[in-house]
Parts: sequence; C-alpha cells; structure tokens
Amino acid sequence: MREFEWAEWVLARFTDSDRAVSIVGDLLESHLQRGLLWFWLSFIGILLSLNRRRLAAFFVALVCFRFLRGLPMPVFAPLHGMPPADQPPEVWGVWRNFVVLGWIGMLLWVVTPYALLRYGVRDRLGQLALAFCVPITASIFGWRVPACVDTSSVLVLIIFISSLTHARWRRPLLVVVAALIVGYAGIQAAICLADFYLYRVCTSISVAWCVNESLPILGAAILTFACGWMHHRLLQRGALAEIPR
Repeated sequence: MREFEWAEWVLARFTDSDRAVSIVGDLLESHLQRGLLWFWLSFIGILLSLNRRRLAAFFVALVCFRFLRGLPMPVFAPLHGMPPADQPPEVWGVWRNFVVLGWIGMLLWVVTPYALLRYGVRDRLGQLALAFCVPITASIFGWRVPACVDTSSVLVLIIFISSLTHARWRRPLLVVVAALIVGYAGIQAAICLADFYLYRVCTSISVAWCVNESLPILGAAILTFACGWMHHRLLQRGALAEIPR
C-alpha cells in the first residue's frame, strides 16, 4: 500500500489532503476489477487535469524564454555568449547596466505570461508584472530613441514607488522581485554547471547539444517554480491570513 500512500502525497501537493484521500479511495474501489495499470493511468489523468492550467502557463513561458533567448538584439547578446552587435547609446552609461536591463526584461517575459495564464488576469502578480514588462520592453527595443528610454524609466519608477506606498501592491511587488532574483540566480547556476560540464567532462557533440537545448527548459522551470512558490507563500497565504475570523 505504500505506492498508494505515495499517490495520495503527490495529489495533496496540488489539492488539499482530504480531497487527495477521497480521489485515491475512489480509484482503489475500482482497481481490483480494472487492474493496477488502470489505476495508474487514471491517477496520471487526474494529475494532468489538476495541473492543466499550470502546464499550459509553463509551456507559454518556455516559448517566450526560447524566443527571447535567440533574439539578435545587442541587449540579449551576452546571454548566449555572442559579442554585442552594436554599442549602447550614451544614455545607458555603462554597458553592464544595459545587460542587467535585458536580463530583467527577459525574466519578466517569462513571469508575466505564466502569472496571467496560471492565476488569471485579475491576479495582482500578473497585473504588476505586466505593468513593469511593458515599459522595460519598450526601453529594450527602443533604446536608440532617448525619449523612449526616459519615458519608460519614469514609468517604471512611478510603478515601483506606487507599489511600495500602497499596501495592496506591496506583496505582489515582493513576489515579482523575489521571483526575479531567485530565477536569475538559478539560471546563472545552471549555466555555470552546464559550462563546467561541457568544457571539463563532455566530449560528445550530441550530449553537448542536448545540454544546450535543455537550458531554456531548466531556466523556465526554475523561474516559474520561484514565481509559483512565492505567490503561494506571500499572496495566497497572506490573503487567507487577512480574512477576519
């Protein structure tokens, strides 16, 4: 019966424990007639059904990550070892600041669609991520126009200060910042480990290709996991704690 207890534990991660016990109990009542294979196929089907929105959101986030990673923009060039195709304008000052903005924009374009699809357009995390994403994206693609950069910078500053001063938006702001930090650190760690493996251990071209192709999947998984975990800890639990008893 340990495998059935494991099934209950897995289901409890995506729903409440009482519902997980009830689902597994219903499956156990029929598995003696239909067989163990039917039980596990039904279990996998229920698991996918409970996570279909999450899986769809992750797929869209992965597509965004892969698309942005391959853009021939100078701001994205350092992300995959390419020399910059052009020099940033004087308004950016240091090149490193331009690269940091590119990282923030790319991470936001993973967090934003994931949050909007998984939690809905009324969720504060998705709304705030989108609010940051639009002006930062405008700065990245309109970096040759100083007016575009200045306007976008002012908008980002206004959104950030407004989120700090309004209690309703402080938790979503913390979720966005924490998700970006954790996602960036995790992606950098994955890149370093992949480089170490490719240059020190790996000797096969096919294995090296698989490692490079798996990096976007791993990066999207790290970032979406950080987003979901922080949303659960700070927004969902916070909302329950604010309900008067």
